[in-house]
Amino acid sequence: MPAPTRDEIAQVLLSERLEQPAILKEIGGQESTLRGSTNAQPFKLTYPSRTVIVTVRPTLKWGEAPGASSYRVYVNDQAGHEVATSVDLPSESTQWIFPKPLKRGEIYVWIVVALIDGREIVSPGPSSPEMTFQVLSTRSLQQLNQLQKTRSHLALGVFYTTVGMPREAEREFQELVRLNPNSKHAASLLRNVRSLGGID
Repeated sequence: MPAPTRDEIAQVLLSERLEQPAILKEIGGQESTLRGSTNAQPFKLTYPSRTVIVTVRPTLKWGEAPGASSYRVYVNDQAGHEVATSVDLPSESTQWIFPKPLKRGEIYVWIVVALIDGREIVSPGPSSPEMTFQVLSTRSLQQLNQLQKTRSHLALGVFYTTVGMPREAEREFQELVRLNPNSKHAASLLRNVRSLGGID
């Protein structure tokens, strides 16, 4: 296990605290007034939702918009430049696989436009935070691949927390608690990662 990882784990065990990584604050989403009318209630975008992801070709997912005849997905980089746009997707579609690899370490913003009775309904709506995600950097991916070989739930949980993947961290700490039911440290880490936010 790399020395920096050992140091991180030791620090977490001593303090019994997990700090919210800066990236989760950065991709928390900004409000925008450029996304259409406030009259209609938009449907929900579900994944990826203000988190860090490993894959460079994510499957974007959303909830059904009642009465929609089609959907279109738009993905921009953080500077607002268009990265990709889907074709018009049929009404039964509630997901879209990204057609080309995204850049590692970059932050992306995405919206879905539903066509309902001839009107375009945009989600997230103008009064909601932007839907953002970051693709895990190459360096962090290499570190993750190393840590996965150790099969250490503690090391993986700390890593996932540090890079902004609280759902994956929760999964590792749940397994740590299952394997060590009497460990106060494990239970504390699980409670702590749930309190960081970002876990629905």
